[in-house]
Amino acid sequence: MRRFLLPLRLLLLDLKSELLEMIVLRRLYCLQVSILSGILARLDRNAPTYKTDGYNDFNTFYLQAASGTKPGSSGSPVVDKKGRAVALNAGSSSSSSSAFYLPLERVVRALRHLQKCRDTHANKWETVSVPRGTLQVKFRHKGFDKTRRLGLRSETEQMVRHASPLGEIGMLVVDSVVPGGPAYGQLEPGDMLVCVDGEVTTRFLRLETLLDDSVDQNIGLQIERGGISLTVNLVVQDLHTITPNHFLEVSGAVIHPLSYQQATNFSIQCGLVYVAEPGYMLQRSGVPYHAIIKKFSGVEISQLEELISVFSKLSRGARVPLEYIRHNDRHRAKSVIVCIDRHEWYDAPKIYTRDDSSGLWIARPAIQPKFLQLSCCSSDVEQRPKIQSFSLFGESTLAKHMHQSTKLELTNGDVRIEDNNRHISKEAHSKEEYDAKTAKNRGIFLLRKLSLPTVLLVKLEKSN
Repeated sequence: MRRFLLPLRLLLLDLKSELLEMIVLRRLYCLQVSILSGILARLDRNAPTYKTDGYNDFNTFYLQAASGTKPGSSGSPVVDKKGRAVALNAGSSSSSSSAFYLPLERVVRALRHLQKCRDTHANKWETVSVPRGTLQVKFRHKGFDKTRRLGLRSETEQMVRHASPLGEIGMLVVDSVVPGGPAYGQLEPGDMLVCVDGEVTTRFLRLETLLDDSVDQNIGLQIERGGISLTVNLVVQDLHTITPNHFLEVSGAVIHPLSYQQATNFSIQCGLVYVAEPGYMLQRSGVPYHAIIKKFSGVEISQLEELISVFSKLSRGARVPLEYIRHNDRHRAKSVIVCIDRHEWYDAPKIYTRDDSSGLWIARPAIQPKFLQLSCCSSDVEQRPKIQSFSLFGESTLAKHMHQSTKLELTNGDVRIEDNNRHISKEAHSKEEYDAKTAKNRGIFLLRKLSLPTVLLVKLEKSN
């Protein structure tokens, strides 16, 4: 039925003040439509913290109301009494009835870029990249009472209050800086942002607008650090360049470059090799979730391409060392032994790359077929029956009838040793037959004592 319904267009409401009565339209569990009402209490709440090692929003204000929304209604529209769009429901507090809503200004900006692209291509939707700039810095909005404790001078506070909209109560303060980013070594936690390119900036929306309009360009930031005014020049980085667009899948493991989102959570440089899912091979070796691979097979690893290059040179069954760190214990590296086991349950190692034109992930082999070869461990298995033929049967009279080159067949978990050339004489005496049968039973008994993972059946066939 939904394909026959026309989408409803909602007008956007430009919020100017709090105490606005609104309603949340949500679909929860098996209920088709559920309506919750509330009153917007604040328009400048800091983004809530959802997880310490997962997705968290930052550098934006959230709207807050006591509507009591529950999990499962994220993305529901928030409208006023006249049906005008206010925000999108984003999250709620588990210990209270507070709910947080995402403002729509940046959403509308992205939509306008898409519409502009459609208009220039004769009403056809084409791939468009929405400009996004970043300094890899996480800011927090703090009141003037807290900025004074950080060393804000009274004359600076007076200048900011006069240049800001009426009712401004605080400033943007640096909360964390991602190592290796444009601002690393230039900004420090506790720095108070005063101006951006000579413009007093105390709101996230204006800051993000200036950054998005200055991708790959220099901007000047005036900050105050401990009562001292400083000016730093930084190059705005393109956010799309540090957003992963490919990942490696091998034996159930998912490995990709560390994203800006997780780099902010962990305070670790973007682009490092990050284990999102250990899968079968890495989990057997003890590699946990959120691990950062530093060394593999004795080679320093800093990019995913380096890991793939080393991995392609290793054969199946090889045992190599892997060194990794964790975000909560980054100063102590841990080492494990990884067995290169491309289990038959999983597909061959593949690299998935995001195709923005089609919206699909395109898969291609990560390792060329010529590198998919057996390791030296597998060749040792082929030579093992010759040793077992002597150790299990132990009879020199029986071993001399075995050819030196035996063939190993794996059928239903059984190991069969076949002799292709020599055969035991049919006219053997009864004592020799008894000795051979006894030696065979003795060999099977010894195999059971070895506690091998599969039942080994040694069978000597006579050939005519």
